[in-house]
Amino acid sequence: MTNAETAAIPFPVDISAISFTGLSGSRKLVVAHAPTRRGMKGTARVLEAIKNLGGDAKRIEFRVIEGLSHARYRDELQRVDVLIDQLDAPVPGMAALEAMAAGKIVITGNLRSAHGFFPFLVHNPGFHGSSEPGALESTLHQILAMGDSLEPLAYRGREYVERNHSHIDVARQFVDVWSARPFAQERVK
Repeated sequence: MTNAETAAIPFPVDISAISFTGLSGSRKLVVAHAPTRRGMKGTARVLEAIKNLGGDAKRIEFRVIEGLSHARYRDELQRVDVLIDQLDAPVPGMAALEAMAAGKIVITGNLRSAHGFFPFLVHNPGFHGSSEPGALESTLHQILAMGDSLEPLAYRGREYVERNHSHIDVARQFVDVWSARPFAQERVK
């Protein structure tokens, strides 16, 4: 079904530049939100959900990471277990993909309705981030209840990014799609 007119090419990630550190091993689950633009990432809703966690709030350490260079952000990411990337997005953003590559659990865009157009999303181990009242709290409660089963999920995140978002493979996909377009073939002649 994928052709030059309908190609859904994943975001590229240079996996070799991201160390897998997995979960922090901290007594509390370290949950972070790293908005580049608060309004676009659902930051107000994220902060509200953290306040609404009730007794489970004592089981997490929450951080907002912002205003850093990309290199410093990646350093901070190494000390995080769960990244809340963006809410109500159909697909994961770059922050979520980099976090998965580093072995972090992510809450991000993962709408089932997008799976038909982006087939690689079917294997995305990230949790969908919804801004619906109670949804983010429910997802955080679910993650907290998973306990030791979070570790295999961290590895699945890295594998997902390696399999679907390798910058080399994505570049090849772009070349294949653009080579199949009629104007590209005309220029080759």
